[in-house]
Amino acid sequence: MNREIEFRGKDIKSGKWVYGYYYYENDEHLIKSNNKYLSYNCKIVDPETVGQYMGLKDKFGKKIYEGDIIKYKYHEELYVIKFIEFAFWCEGTRGIYVFVPTQNKRNYMEIIGNKDDNPELLNEK
Repeated sequence: MNREIEFRGKDIKSGKWVYGYYYYENDEHLIKSNNKYLSYNCKIVDPETVGQYMGLKDKFGKKIYEGDIIKYKYHEELYVIKFIEFAFWCEGTRGIYVFVPTQNKRNYMEIIGNKDDNPELLNEK
């Protein structure tokens, strides 16, 4: 079984999201492009924005990362994806729940933003 490992973080210079391999070196948090032909393409990212791809996509085929805000089809509550102690969790206003990734769940999930670009979504609930 192949599992795709990918991270994202916001470039501290441009403020744009960058995707790839995450590593920490010389007191800097870096993301290197997944493109194997661009080995020089490393960006320094804000460590507060770094999140791992959880291996699932929402109902529209969009990759779900730690820090994304998701909505379930039959729930009023919004959830933030977190990675705690080797597992992904959904945190909502009523608590935090371990996220059990199943193919069926993706049919009911929609990414509506993320904690860094859309913090106002969390304040509404």
